[in-house]
Amino acid sequence: MMKTKFTKMMAIFVMLLMIVPIGYGNVKAAITPSSTAMITVSGIKGDTNVELYKVIGVDVDSTTNTPKNPMYLWHPDVMEWVKAYDNAHGTNYIAKTGDIHNAVTDEFNGSMDTAKQDEFWQTMAKDIRNGTLDLGVTASQKSDGSVAFPNSNMGGYLVLATPEPSAPGKYSSRIYKPTTAILTPTFDNGVWNLKNTTVSLKSSDGTIAKTIDDETVEVGQKLTYTISATIPAYAPDVENRYVNVGDKFPEGLTYNKDVKVYADEACTTQLTTGFTKYETPTADATFSVRFNDAFVAAHGGEMVYLRYTGTVNKNVEYALINTAFVNGPFNYGGSTQVVARSYGFILHKVGENNANLQGAEFEVKKKNGSEALAFIKMADGEYRLAEASETGKTTVLTTGASGTLQVEGIATGEFILKETKAPNGGYVLPNGEITLTLIDSEPNGMLDAGSGVTKTGSIQLGEEVKINDIILEFTVINGKGFDLPVTGGMGTMLFTILGLGLMIGAATLVITMRKKESNLH
Repeated sequence: MMKTKFTKMMAIFVMLLMIVPIGYGNVKAAITPSSTAMITVSGIKGDTNVELYKVIGVDVDSTTNTPKNPMYLWHPDVMEWVKAYDNAHGTNYIAKTGDIHNAVTDEFNGSMDTAKQDEFWQTMAKDIRNGTLDLGVTASQKSDGSVAFPNSNMGGYLVLATPEPSAPGKYSSRIYKPTTAILTPTFDNGVWNLKNTTVSLKSSDGTIAKTIDDETVEVGQKLTYTISATIPAYAPDVENRYVNVGDKFPEGLTYNKDVKVYADEACTTQLTTGFTKYETPTADATFSVRFNDAFVAAHGGEMVYLRYTGTVNKNVEYALINTAFVNGPFNYGGSTQVVARSYGFILHKVGENNANLQGAEFEVKKKNGSEALAFIKMADGEYRLAEASETGKTTVLTTGASGTLQVEGIATGEFILKETKAPNGGYVLPNGEITLTLIDSEPNGMLDAGSGVTKTGSIQLGEEVKINDIILEFTVINGKGFDLPVTGGMGTMLFTILGLGLMIGAATLVITMRKKESNLH
């Protein structure tokens, strides 16, 4: 946005630091301390008020008509603000050089990080608008398309633009980014020259946007939402202006009644006045914030930011869709949605001849987790991750009559599934673990191809693993025990000995009875 112009200015500044000590006695000068040029601002869309704020001056020697060292000086009205900014952000943009207390340092140059530049100018713009920085407007014009500011003194200017619709009952939701206009002398062909400059405003015509800190979620997880909404600039004839900003939660998400309003995108400057919170849910909104007439009048063409949280509850759905909205007079409004997604898996337990096995028991842990996850039984073989405060939780998940175990309400990641009890019917308990990998990198509600199932130990998996959108489906096979073969044991030998014993006993009995009969005769 401002980098090209500002880079040129600061590159010149660094060059001048090397040139100035040499002296200017032989330099032909085409500038004087009071030299001026034209600043043209383009990129204006619709009725817009454009303001220039001079924040940096160029120090030119009145005798030699050449720049001094240091060349750039902060405007006296922004000196203390820059010092405070340095203290708050750990920067060094202002310094004392000899008797000069407001020199712009070489740290504030064109090679500085773009994000740092944006933060500096956006913070200054915000403080000018809210009155924290009392800096008078150097020049101001209302126009559409482009506007020229002739006879502008040398230096660096902050350019702020605010929509100001003139037609009755009209509004604008356009937001202009702060930019800079740089009028600094350049040394060309032995002469210091001051040339006209043109800057183009960057803007967007959005009404509302929303972000979420995590889009793959599980039951009990707290989510942080941020809404950025435009406060429209209304025409002067509009009375009783207001803007409503809010959100509508789905049943599976609990609003924590903690919305806060901020003036900046980083949500560090909290606002506490100019609005009313409504946190009792209605048919149309879970909560809303209503900005009053005075706030809308003072902040038209600016952004406000709402930050709040919601917790995924027991009514979780695979897609949690909530809708943020903004509205105001004359049909101003818009809405936006974000989606938080939960995931799950289906396990089919089968035995011999692919028979469904009821009663197999499992526990689930997150990978590297020490505790088994707690669930709520929803139906036969169907479980949902439990909220922390719920009663009736269990860590034992049992396959149902159809041999199926279905688990819902978990996020993406890796999970360890372990069978802790084999089903009845002579089936044995396998050793090892099953690892489930759920990946949705976009996320778009479709598990990625990298999602899958692996196993260790004696566990047997079916050949096919299905990915059904956000559900991972697979089969685990159980086997029965078997008898080991016996060789050289006591089994047949014992029967042989017993048989021989019986035969010997019978023979002995017969012989004895015959002897008794012989004696009788």
